[in-house]
Amino acid sequence: MHCEKKSQQGGEIVFNDIEFKVELLRKGKTVKDVANVVGIDAKTLYGKLAHRSEFSVRQVRLISDFLHLAPERQVEIFLPKDVRKTHKEVEYEDRRSRKNIKNA
Repeated sequence: MHCEKKSQQGGEIVFNDIEFKVELLRKGKTVKDVANVVGIDAKTLYGKLAHRSEFSVRQVRLISDFLHLAPERQVEIFLPKDVRKTHKEVEYEDRRSRKNIKNA
């Protein structure tokens, strides 16, 4: 169950709060820890977790570095579904083309 809400423009917000919380638990970190690294107070971060505001690119980078997120994990957490789907499709096409080159 992913928690992605529609923005006022009708697109999906680029944040999956459930997967983010899973990573916090895995890494033994708290929301306060992340807020300190990003340079915002915990209340502001909780607002972002509740989809009241979005993360900046800088904040995503800081959080990703702090939690040591693999690129695939960053995509799952911080990108909208339609971009994630495209990313997976690109990987699939890349694998197919490599296979075709080997078989040629």
